[in-house]
Amino acid sequence: MASDDDILPQDDSADDDRLPFTTYHQEEADRLQAEADTAAVVAADVLQNARYDEFFAPYQPKVREDFARHYVMTRQRWMDVGQADEEQPNRRLTIHTKEAYVALWAIQQKKLFDLQCQWRAEEVTDIPGVVITNDFDTLSAAIENSPALSPITAEEFALYLEWVQQADYARDLNDRHDGRFVWQNHRFLREALAPDAPPLQARPVATLKAVSDWYRFHNARTGHDRLLYLPDVRGTKEERYWDAWREGLREQEAIAQAAGTAPDPRPSYLPPEEHRTLATEFAGRFEPARLNRWREATELLRPPMSEQDRELQMITHFLLSTWEPVAVEGSPDWREATRQAYYAYCHRQLLEQLPVVYQEYLQRQSWGIAQPDRLDWDLSHHNMAQYYRGWLLDGRARLGEPEDFDF
Repeated sequence: MASDDDILPQDDSADDDRLPFTTYHQEEADRLQAEADTAAVVAADVLQNARYDEFFAPYQPKVREDFARHYVMTRQRWMDVGQADEEQPNRRLTIHTKEAYVALWAIQQKKLFDLQCQWRAEEVTDIPGVVITNDFDTLSAAIENSPALSPITAEEFALYLEWVQQADYARDLNDRHDGRFVWQNHRFLREALAPDAPPLQARPVATLKAVSDWYRFHNARTGHDRLLYLPDVRGTKEERYWDAWREGLREQEAIAQAAGTAPDPRPSYLPPEEHRTLATEFAGRFEPARLNRWREATELLRPPMSEQDRELQMITHFLLSTWEPVAVEGSPDWREATRQAYYAYCHRQLLEQLPVVYQEYLQRQSWGIAQPDRLDWDLSHHNMAQYYRGWLLDGRARLGEPEDFDF
């Protein structure tokens, strides 16, 4: 990479030797080439087919040439966007319904957490699918049809709807992909929901994304905050086996180190921001001067987008695509005004759609059919409890106890 002109190193290796992660680029190249071939055929047809002569007769030949160039791009867009819209005709119409369906399950998440507190205290001992504390994460991921929970009652739904009405959408509800809140983290939730815990606004951002204020509201109305103070009997029992398992890991590492096969201490993962830093350092050392000038110009004129700008970009994209007007109040800061208008709109839509999805939920209950998954997840990739079970049994074995969960 020493030459200033040799920006893109050439790879003369055969296709069979191509690295796996370059397959994407080849697939994209094939797709674009297919589009280009189709465009050439369409353009030639528009320009040369006599059956269009009458159509273009009112215009000079140059117009037909310009039309052919623009038409192939417009036609491709119809194919790309139109096909997606045809396959998902209600995509825009149902976005708020889908959000409401995801939000509905917060009711069951709170019931499951309360049940977890009782199970840990051994007030409840028989919960389908639960033998260790980590199993509650598995139940949480598949909350829609958990046999451990009773159906959502009208009273429970009314209480939740009351909370949604007074909640701050951006802080408490903006979670369409169910990724902001950790529903079953027992240790953290006990600390976060304690009466003497600092208010949400005073906590770090990472903490804000880990607890739902619905839990606090629910406790205040039901008195279930008492469950936070139940003794964690089961967790204490498990910790004894986890200590034994960890001791086994330390012994294995010591043996490996003595044999000269200790694990590689170097990082095996870098977060995205460190990858960018590493890319800058790599280019500065190995790329030609011209590419580094381009890099410096790019970094200067296009710095990484902030979370606030990324949020605003998402909001404006949504507002441009919505089918109804969204009122924006006057403000000296158009960004904040737009943000507030968007979240107020989403809050109204959520309140309208929650009763709809609840009635649909009740209908499925009465028919005896399963509730659909709230997210498109392959739960086999999210079920870590199966590994925790094995590790805990290893700990029991190290202490000379039976390899079962009867403890």
